Amino acid sequence: MEPSMDKRGDIYHLRYTKPDGKPTTISTGCKSEAEAWEWAEEFVSELHSPSKVVIMSDVFDAWERMKVSEGGCINKIASHVRMLRREFGAMDPYHITEAVDAFVARRRQEVSEATVGREIQSLKAAINYAQKRVAGNLLPTPPPPIEFSVVYTKRTTTASDDDLRRLKDSIQSEDDWFKIAFLLAITTGQRQAAILDLESKRVDWAANHIDFRNLNLRGKRKGRALVKIADGFHATLKAACDASKSGFVVEKDGRPASKSMLHQRWVVVRARAGLDNLWWHDLRRTWATMAARDGVDMIQISKQLAHSSITITEQHYAHYHPDYMGKAQEHSNRMMQNFL
Repeated sequence: MEPSMDKRGDIYHLRYTKPDGKPTTISTGCKSEAEAWEWAEEFVSELHSPSKVVIMSDVFDAWERMKVSEGGCINKIASHVRMLRREFGAMDPYHITEAVDAFVARRRQEVSEATVGREIQSLKAAINYAQKRVAGNLLPTPPPPIEFSVVYTKRTTTASDDDLRRLKDSIQSEDDWFKIAFLLAITTGQRQAAILDLESKRVDWAANHIDFRNLNLRGKRKGRALVKIADGFHATLKAACDASKSGFVVEKDGRPASKSMLHQRWVVVRARAGLDNLWWHDLRRTWATMAARDGVDMIQISKQLAHSSITITEQHYAHYHPDYMGKAQEHSNRMMQNFL
């Protein structure tokens, strides 16, 4: 049977005859007929050529093509594939277990546990995809499973009063856009993404609040809150909003500041303050911890942090509150009085 194309929905599928004589159909993953035939030509050619040894680089190539065809973020996918190919590209997919173990051990010394988890997840996803028909059955039998589980260590790092004084001195030489981002973080406890997404029109001067809850943003977003403007911050914040050309509060040279721009300056600022281990997200944790120590109600802290439930807030910050276990101790004292 001569190869032919069959369009199902938006995707073209190739109908062809396998080397064993059995007719079958496989998705090309292409929406364009021309691209589908280009893919099919390469696929059929490899199918009837002498079998070759498949290495992990072949697996990553197939997975990358599939992710891109699905509309995934090209830069992010390419970054993952580059890193994985550098580590495992020349290896046999059926004999990489020890290499993966060594990779995990090393990466845990270099990056966060969550990052290691995402990298291994990509590796496993590529191998799983290579076993499917749509990938041309690169791996006809499943390789040994990659055993990995994320070991999360709860980070509790916060800035002390002395740390904040050192940060205050360190940011003096920074541009205004960075100072605004820093002050928004330390006075509101909002996440970095919420701060960078904040538009000037969402600052209500009459009501004295900042609305980080931008409902127009697409995709899944972590919680964002409506918060009051800290005393003493009005003039600085107003100047930034009035000067904004892009419509965003945190902007540099007329364009919204990016995560990478903020990170580059943060690395310099914290190093200058002698606080290399302080993450930007620790500013959010610092706001919440100090709020709890100041006796702010857990419900209020939870709302400001935009947690999905107060249970999360209590798990992280209740033990900092001055009333933590206070009522329980009063009850214990009263019970003891019965036996004195």
